[in-house]
Parts: sequence; C-alpha cells; structure tokens
Amino acid sequence: MIINVNLEDTKDEDVKEKGERRKARESNSKKRMLKIAKFHAWTCALLTALALLKSDAEFVNITKVYSAVAQGAVCLDGSPPAYHLSPGWGSDFYNWNRVKIRYCDGSSFTGDVEERDPVSHVYYRGARIWRAVMQELLARGMRTAETALLSGGSAGGLASILHCDSFRGFLPSSAKVKCLSDAGYFVHVKDIAGEETIKAYYNDVVTTHGSAKNLPGCNSAMEPAMAMQCFFPQYMVHEVKTPLFILNSAYDSWQVSNILVPETADPNGTWKDCKLHISRCSPTQLKVLQEYRGNFLNALKALDELRSMGMFINSCFIHGQTRLQEAWFGAHSPTLNNTVGLLEHFVTEMNFSSFDLPLLIVILFGQRIATAIADWFYDRRGFVWIDCPYPCDSTCLNV
Repeated sequence: MIINVNLEDTKDEDVKEKGERRKARESNSKKRMLKIAKFHAWTCALLTALALLKSDAEFVNITKVYSAVAQGAVCLDGSPPAYHLSPGWGSDFYNWNRVKIRYCDGSSFTGDVEERDPVSHVYYRGARIWRAVMQELLARGMRTAETALLSGGSAGGLASILHCDSFRGFLPSSAKVKCLSDAGYFVHVKDIAGEETIKAYYNDVVTTHGSAKNLPGCNSAMEPAMAMQCFFPQYMVHEVKTPLFILNSAYDSWQVSNILVPETADPNGTWKDCKLHISRCSPTQLKVLQEYRGNFLNALKALDELRSMGMFINSCFIHGQTRLQEAWFGAHSPTLNNTVGLLEHFVTEMNFSSFDLPLLIVILFGQRIATAIADWFYDRRGFVWIDCPYPCDSTCLNV
C-alpha cells in the first residue's frame, strides 16, 4: 500500500468564526491572536499540494471525523476535522492513495488548549486533530502502508516539517516514509522597517495555541519567547530525523508580502506594485529582495546536518508550486536547468562543509519539480539544487 498524506492550507467560506472574530475585536490581545489564526489558515488562498490528483477536475468527497469530537479534536469553530481520500494504484506518485487533510486550526496542527476561548469562542486543538485523523487513517488501512509521503503547502508545508517524525512514528518501521514541504520554510528575518513582525506573529500563535509542547525541540517549560523559535524551520529542522525535501522559492511571494514587506512596514504603499510581481520592482527594491534571498539561503544552512534531505530552491516569484499540475509536471513546469556550475555555486552560496556532495548531488539538467522529488523519494538520485538569482530563471510560471 502506498499513500500520500497532504496537509492542506485553504480557505473555508463556511467557517463560523468570522462572526466570532468581530466580537474578539473588543479585546486587543485577542484581536492580534485572531489575526494570526487568519494569517495561517485563510490568507494564503488555495495554497495546497493538489498536484498529486489525477486531474484538476477530479472531485473527491469529504470525510468528516465525527468520532474525533469526543477526543476534543475540533476545528476553531468546534466542527469536526475532515479529510479527502482518493484510492489509487501504481508506481511513483500519479496513482497513489491520496489523503488531503483539511486545515482548520490555525497553528499547523500544533495547538492544544483545553478550554474554549471565552472571548472569541474558538478552540485551539490542532495537535488533537492531527492525532485523531492519523488514528482514523490507520484504521482505514494506513497501518499497512509500505510507502508514504507527508506533504503540504504553505502552513501545510510548515506542518509537514513539524510533524514529519510524528508521521514516521505512526507507520511500520519497514515502510519507506519521507516528507515534502512546499513553500513552508518560513524564515525569521526583519521587515524593511527593521521590525520583527513575523516573530511577533509566531509568538502569538505559539502562546495562544499552547503549541510549545508539540513542537520538535521545544517543551512546555520553555519561555514563550524561546518556544516561538521552534515554529521557524531554521531553528528546529535539525531535529527532524525522517528524510525531508524542501521545495521553496528564494523569493517566496507570500513571505515577501507578509514577512519582508508587511503593510505596517509600508504605510504609504511604496511596495504595492513590487509585491504584486517582482518584475515591477524598482532597482532599489530589487536590491532589498536580493538581500532577502541571501538571508533565506543562510536559513537553509540548518539543513546541513540532514544528509537524506532534498532541495529544490528556485528563483520564481511564487508561493506554492505543487498545487498546480502545470507547475508540478506540466509541459512548461519550472525547471532548474539554467544554473551553471552547480557544485561551485552550491558550496559558495551555502558553505556546507559536511555534505558528501558527490553522493548527494547527481543532477540531470532540465529537472522538473515532480521528477526531482520522485528521484529523491525513490533513491534514484539525490537532488540538492539552488537556482541562480533573479532574473536568470526563464522557466517560472506567471501565476
């Protein structure tokens, strides 16, 4: 049995806490907390790894886990968690059994607070949802899986890092289990005004959701300011023991718009056009983006210790590249075929001294995302590639 479990980050127009949020505005502290929940759960519209579906038009019924309610594993509004299961067959990824878990908790499935919030009346039970859905899937046959991949996009991509080893632990020791994070490597950097906006956001998330006890490398006894760091992959990814693949843009459009240049840092809207697309940036703004790319690559150095990892870091202005078939394996899918001198470039940019490069980097020019990940997953060849700086990549999609 082979299975792909995808942690979805998407909008849900039926979520009831929209009205609850209006009430929460009366409390400044709760207002900020709910902004963070929205930040994680809904602002990244349809940022899901849907590429493994047979076609873009395939409809897969939703399954609600009503039994999870008795365990306290409920969404923000108290509704039961849910997933989509599409049975499959075959090799590689195209006909796997695929499961898409609905993202409805606002903390990448890490929260666990017993009491319902008295002001907003929402629940913070993401970790319980994770465990309840895993138990449901194990009962439905996942316990016999021989091959499994945990993947996710955006907040789901972060969840696939945070829960990678946990996922491995649910499955037989004989199973091949790996994890894929698409656009989930959120980095800790200051915004253009010199403020640590994303740090404040993550501190609110971890504190409000009680996430520290469920984060790799953290524990509930840690100070909130320290526990917050475990929400950033760069500070905890070295704890991950299960093989992990990082798919990300070095100019991630969501991170540029919300971490590097949030509205609070650009009150006059100077960056408005640039945030819409990198091609509209001024020379001064491009210089800032190139500095951001450097900071992003520095954050990837935390992967130095992960010898079984894979990496596909391109220079496209995009957030999430597995959710669209045209990006995953289309005729014009982004490729990393225009970087000259990979080994020299990689060593110079990353300064990874402990990598056994000849073993890890065996590259064919023109690798698309799907083939790169498949080759890594099936151990056909390693894939560790960082694209040259913008604007050198001509294969990016205009999405």
